[in-house]
Amino acid sequence: MKDISFCGVAFTVKNRNLEDQIKKDEILENLIIRPKKNKFFYLKLEIKRFNYFEIENNTFVAGRFIDLNGIQKRNMELFVSGLERENIRYEKERKY
Repeated sequence: MKDISFCGVAFTVKNRNLEDQIKKDEILENLIIRPKKNKFFYLKLEIKRFNYFEIENNTFVAGRFIDLNGIQKRNMELFVSGLERENIRYEKERKY
């Protein structure tokens, strides 16, 4: 995963060229987010951007979450907030 927010996610699929398999505005019905080892939830993702990088043989994919129900929204809020807190702690430790 490259980036995640309440609204969407960007990630890299390694060792694959997906240009012929996905389209802009296509909906991925069952994207799995796994915030902890034994916990996961499914989301719908609308693909907004993708690029294949031949040198690395990787496909970059970015999209926005759609049709989130209340539980999914809450899970995303908790997950993203937790990542932000970890990042703030890490940055504070790095400064000292």
